[in-house]
Amino acid sequence: MGVPVCSSLSVIEVLIGAKPEEEERTRKFLSALEVLPVDREVAEKAAEYIKTYQDKKNPDFADAVIAATAMVHGLALVTYNRRHYPMPEIRFYPPTSGE
Repeated sequence: MGVPVCSSLSVIEVLIGAKPEEEERTRKFLSALEVLPVDREVAEKAAEYIKTYQDKKNPDFADAVIAATAMVHGLALVTYNRRHYPMPEIRFYPPTSGE
């Protein structure tokens, strides 16, 4: 098992949500992760997700980019908000029962 990774948008979301007293620990945690950039392939996949699901679950911009990052890099997505990711090809960790 390698170094955990995240999307660069995940870094933004986490830092925005960090309380002032949590910021130092949060930055320390984030520094242990490999941060994957939003390149052309990720951007195009995110745009596809937004267009495909805009009438159903309406993934927001950040969630679409995070999902695209996981998909492009063949990664499982770790989240408490699985409902934000209606894309059937997204793998989650831990897997849901029956997977």
